[in-house]
Amino acid sequence: MQFAYELSQSDFTAAYSVHRNRSTLSKWVRRFFISVLGFCVLLAVFSFFLHPSIRAARDLLPLFGLVILWIAVLWVIPLWSMRRQFLKQARRARAEDIGLGFRWSALEVERRLRRC
Repeated sequence: MQFAYELSQSDFTAAYSVHRNRSTLSKWVRRFFISVLGFCVLLAVFSFFLHPSIRAARDLLPLFGLVILWIAVLWVIPLWSMRRQFLKQARRARAEDIGLGFRWSALEVERRLRRC
């Protein structure tokens, strides 16, 4: 009997998301900090529209820099990291009666793990 499976990048991304959200505490802490940051940004923008000035606009720049950094840390860097890890992983797995075979398409190397 032979079983073959090819790992896609969406499978890898979904597995990473499940792994990242495995703890209820970490999931809700992340949601809390995103909510607090969103509320602070809305409050700062609202106060700027109430009293617009050049000084107020300059004071908002560090906040928007923090928002950009936060977006990079939460979404951009993990997606980039997952893509790099995916390219290094085995893409095809094959289970046979004699053992298990993996194939990396980037390296075109096939390794076999034989039963002991």
